[in-house]
Amino acid sequence: MGRYTHKIAISNHRITNTSKKVVSFKIKNYRKNGNQEIQTLKTKKFIRRFALHILPKGFVRICHFGFLSSTSKQCYLKELQEQLGKPIIKKKRLETLHLK
Repeated sequence: MGRYTHKIAISNHRITNTSKKVVSFKIKNYRKNGNQEIQTLKTKKFIRRFALHILPKGFVRICHFGFLSSTSKQCYLKELQEQLGKPIIKKKRLETLHLK
């Protein structure tokens, strides 16, 4: 459920071909060990399936807050890595907000 609530219906890089009549895109076929395949749908059917992912009015996508927020993770990542005994990964750090 988590992956579904945080991602869009289909990424641009998965769409391989578009025309007035059909749309082709990459899919992962789990019936065949997760192999990638190209699926082609009529344009109307593609739009109907895509529209199923549009949230109704009043619904919002899930946002993380508190200790799960991106800002919090950036602030406490070094401390958590030390506590877990993991090597500290140094990244170019953006200016972060400190939670009160």
